[in-house]
Formats: sequence, structure tokens, C-alpha cells
Amino acid sequence: MRLYCPHLPGGPAQPGLADRGPVSVEILAEEFGYAKNVLRARTGDGVLLFDGKGRQARGVIAGILPDRLVVRIVEIAGSMKESTLSILLLPAILKGQKMDFVIQKAVELGVARIKPLITGRTEVGETRKLDRWRKISMEAARQCGRCLVPPVDGPETFRRYFEAGPPPSGADGGIIFWEGGGAGLKALSERLRGAKRIAVAVGPEGGFSAEEAGLAAEKGFYVATLGPRILRAETAAILSVGLVQFLFGDMG
Repeated sequence: MRLYCPHLPGGPAQPGLADRGPVSVEILAEEFGYAKNVLRARTGDGVLLFDGKGRQARGVIAGILPDRLVVRIVEIAGSMKESTLSILLLPAILKGQKMDFVIQKAVELGVARIKPLITGRTEVGETRKLDRWRKISMEAARQCGRCLVPPVDGPETFRRYFEAGPPPSGADGGIIFWEGGGAGLKALSERLRGAKRIAVAVGPEGGFSAEEAGLAAEKGFYVATLGPRILRAETAAILSVGLVQFLFGDMG
């Protein structure tokens, strides 16, 4: 079984950690409930823990108390599941479970960070679901074997984000997918070859406006198309990440 534990002991990889004496951690709250009630954890079961920051540990369940698991750590190590490409996903906020779905699948596909945007055609102008989205990010990382939990930032308006500085902030390049036209990803592959960090903006139902696409282009984003068919917003977001990972990341 694999569980989230944000407080793993020690520093970097430490093989044979148990040889230095017993080191234990406690699994509490919802993760304890998941281990006990869903995974049916038992004393003596092996467990993999990950801290959401890039480390994982191999351990054994040493005890099951009424409100916690006690796990004895055997070894702490790094992870080989992270993509060679750091993707900042900039999705327009979608209504209901569509946004949950986008966050879950984007994490499975290896995004490094998610920054939701409120665009001119976004039907949701604010959200109280940030904690929920962050939980979904953690659960998706747990499921797919990642040791990093991608942060989900608080939402920001499209204009404020792009006017605040020179996006793509901290990236080697940016792509905005727009229904109104743009280059194919094959055409962009040469321009972004060797990029290690790419920002990807995907619009709501109805897409980005021409003004928004123009503003992103002024700030250095490449305007791209996903083809001639009109896709649902959640389909476009997931497809965009998958194609970028295929061309520039670790899926090619």
C-alpha cells in the first residue's frame, strides 16, 4: 500500500536507515481512515510512504491504534516517477466535477503545478474548492506513484496574471491553446526543443477570447490549435498536457 506522509524523517536518501535505530512515523486523520477502512491495513504489512516533496520511504506497519497507524521506517529514497519536463498548467476554472477531473488527470500526466484562471468566458467567478482541489492533487499523486504533490494555487483572473509580469514566469516557453487558430504543435516542436519548463494555458467552454489570446501572445506565449474539431474544455486540458508531455517530456 502507498500512503501520504508529509513529515518523513531525515534528509535525502538514506539506505539502511533502520540500522541506526528504530525510526517511526504516525499516519493520522483521513489517510489513517483510508489505510484502515479502504486498504484494510494490518500490523506487519509493508507500506510505501511519500511526503509530497520528492521523497518516499519503505516501512512496515508496527501498530494500529484507534486513531493512527505507527509505521517503522526501513529506508528513505528518492523517486524516479517525475517528468523531465516541468509543466505549469493554467486551466480556466470549470464548473462542478469537470475541474476535479482536470486536476486529477493532469497530476497523473505529470504536471508540476496548477494555476486556475478566471477568464472572460468562465462561468465561475470565484471558488471555495481550493482545499478540495489540493486533496485531489494529493490523491492522484498517491495513486500514480509520484512523490511530488503538484501545488494548486489560488485562482487569479486571466488579465491580472498576464499583466502582472512577463509570463511564462519561470518557464522556457508558453503555449495557449485557442479555438480561433494558431500553429500546430508539430510546428512548435522546433521552437521549444530542449525546453525544461513549459506553461500551458487552456480555456473554458467557449474558449479564450481573441483579446485574451492576443494578450498571451504579447507576453511570449505561442498560440496553438488542437485541430479542427471543437473539444470539451476538460478534454482539451487533458489532451494538451498529454501532447506536451509526448513532444517535450517523458511520454515520447
